[in-house]
Amino acid sequence: MIVEYLKHQGITVVHLNLMRLDAENAEETLEQLKFTLNKTEHLIIDLSSMEYMDSSGLGVLLNCYREQKAEGNEIFIVAVTPMVKTLFDLVYMEKIIKVFGDLKTAIRSTKNYSVEDATKII
Repeated sequence: MIVEYLKHQGITVVHLNLMRLDAENAEETLEQLKFTLNKTEHLIIDLSSMEYMDSSGLGVLLNCYREQKAEGNEIFIVAVTPMVKTLFDLVYMEKIIKVFGDLKTAIRSTKNYSVEDATKII
């Protein structure tokens, strides 16, 4: 499975278990992510396994962003690898979606959540 989920009190962490997110697997990845969109107040996407992403991969993330925001929900990205960070920097992704270095920091930044919530998920 491409997508792995972990849920706790309105926070859903999605680990994209992929080395690449590109035109070959973008559609399938988005289909798997749609099971979570709009069903969680706080969606955190973990990209720690991803070594490469192209514009199709960016499209997947932006689609998730639109869906979450349309319902008034939050979306964050964590653990961006250096190669993906270069792409994010080129397109100013961090101006659209908040990006954090680690999961605990992302959880702490969600609305109304405490350190205790972060330790329960991690």
